[in-house]
Amino acid sequence: MIHFEYVGGPELLSKWIGDTEAALRKIFERARKKQPAILFFDEVELLGARRERLTAAESGHVQQLLALMDGVDDLGHVVVIGATNRVEDVDPALLREGRFGAPVIVPDPGEAD
Repeated sequence: MIHFEYVGGPELLSKWIGDTEAALRKIFERARKKQPAILFFDEVELLGARRERLTAAESGHVQQLLALMDGVDDLGHVVVIGATNRVEDVDPALLREGRFGAPVIVPDPGEAD
């Protein structure tokens, strides 16, 4: 059995400094304990926004997500998937190989084949 965890970007964001980072750490820790696991981050651009558009305080959750994803090898059998319809708003560091490095483009349902 595989543990699947849906993480909604808007629900995870907090206006209090450090709360979003702590929530991210808990999610990754839970996945480590319940592996094999899939973490599905919806609206990942909210948690992984381009840092140049954020204040230093706001960029903490982006830094935390990067650090946690760099540690995925240490997590064992944990797969991290992110979804966005605004890939241009995702920090380029998150799109590198070893993080969200294998994009899958899904066209709009109304588009012709």
